[in-house]
Amino acid sequence: RLYKSMVKEKKIAVAVAAIAGLTEKYDNLYLFLAVPAQGHTTAECEAALYAELEKVAGTPAEPRELEKIKNRIESDFIWSLYSNLGLANQLAEYKARAGDWRYLLTIRDRLARVTAEDIMRVARRTFTADNRTVATLVPLSDEQAAVDEEGEGQ
Repeated sequence: RLYKSMVKEKKIAVAVAAIAGLTEKYDNLYLFLAVPAQGHTTAECEAALYAELEKVAGTPAEPRELEKIKNRIESDFIWSLYSNLGLANQLAEYKARAGDWRYLLTIRDRLARVTAEDIMRVARRTFTADNRTVATLVPLSDEQAAVDEEGEGQ
């Protein structure tokens, strides 16, 4: 949704990403990022991102969209088990995250039970202004960059 809206349709970003579960300790931590297209600002991207998150919280995913997402997750999961290293990583990850490697055996069934309403409920609870930490990276001015290259700005 983010890519389609912000990169393809609005053309305000050249790249967007949504990354979930960055750490085992904070598995409910999400990272969203957007790289503004030339002539557009980080503020525009931020506003568009919030608008998309509000849509997730307020509009159920179409059945085809939900099925497509589930298929992609399941495919990625199955491919991750293809090698011994991948299997070992998955076993260790589920032991760390769920406390039991056997969780790996039930993940596909759990995924199949996720509904559009579940996604909306979690989005309403999670993607709130109170839960946000926002960082905006801006390029250095030519003068600041010259100072940093000389090592004086460190």
